[in-house]
Amino acid sequence: MAAPSEVDAASSGEGDGGGSGFGSWLDERLEALGVDRAVYGAYILGVLQEEEEEEKLDALQGILSAFLEEDSLLNICKEIVERWSETQSVVTKVKKEASELQYVKQGKAGLPWLKTYKT
Repeated sequence: MAAPSEVDAASSGEGDGGGSGFGSWLDERLEALGVDRAVYGAYILGVLQEEEEEEKLDALQGILSAFLEEDSLLNICKEIVERWSETQSVVTKVKKEASELQYVKQGKAGLPWLKTYKT
């Protein structure tokens, strides 16, 4: 199970584009595409966080269509949405594991008879 510090490490940068994780990956990807990452990175993160799953791809295409050729636009937008989904799955899993670990720790601390009970 993941420790709380691992939750912080896994989720840092996920929501705001900073530090590590998806935010850093997105910044690098936008820079490689010649897109202003300071402006459009935050905008794209907002879309990914707020839009429904079905609308994310269309919204990204609308944002990036001014910068990308039509033949690569869809693939790049899919790549961004897929990467976002993957990182969110990992963050959710790590947070769940940390929560379960905390529950187990609290449960044992709250049940002193568990310490003396042996099978």
